[in-house]
Amino acid sequence: MTQWQPIETAPRDGTHILLAWSYNNGAPTRVSECFWRNDMPFSGDGIWWCFHGRLFPDPTHWMPLPEAPQ
Repeated sequence: MTQWQPIETAPRDGTHILLAWSYNNGAPTRVSECFWRNDMPFSGDGIWWCFHGRLFPDPTHWMPLPEAPQ
């Protein structure tokens, strides 16, 4: 799978993935490596924890991380 997928199908098992937000004419306006966390206080069912330094609500799409270079 190398295409963007609907966020509803994203893994919520701690797998690191790419998330995208706010599609504008078919292109993501923000992309970040993230994973689902169930262990955050006050997060209800869990949150997307991302590595870009800020949390943005409601991602719209996801895809697996690419393979690392060899």
